[in-house]
Amino acid sequence: MLKNQFSDFKSQNIRKYFIVLAIFLLITLFWDSLLLFLAHLLHVAFEFIASILEHGLQIAFNLTERQAQIMLFYIGLVMGSLFAWRISQKAYRKGKVVCRQAKCRAKQAVQEANWLKLLFVSTIIGSSLLAFT
Repeated sequence: MLKNQFSDFKSQNIRKYFIVLAIFLLITLFWDSLLLFLAHLLHVAFEFIASILEHGLQIAFNLTERQAQIMLFYIGLVMGSLFAWRISQKAYRKGKVVCRQAKCRAKQAVQEANWLKLLFVSTIIGSSLLAFT
């Protein structure tokens, strides 16, 4: 009985090893087309979810297809902007902590010029425009 359990354990390890090896080989050999394929799958999933949300808006609020698309665009724009704002605020706070820990002298010059705030605002606007064009 112990022999069967050990052989089963060994075969499971071999299976895991071959799965990891196959994934590694796929990524190594086909990384360029694999990334394009994953990006395509992500795009199709986004379009599928957008389609479901559009139909839901049409049914719930008795809208035309174009009105639902416009509403979904602005909802996405607001959500994307809020997400970018939150991420930029976290990055700003983390940057302040890193500057404090390193006792960064350039921090004073950055605060005087407000370059970080300008950078974060431009990042939010740019990412919103890029995401929804």
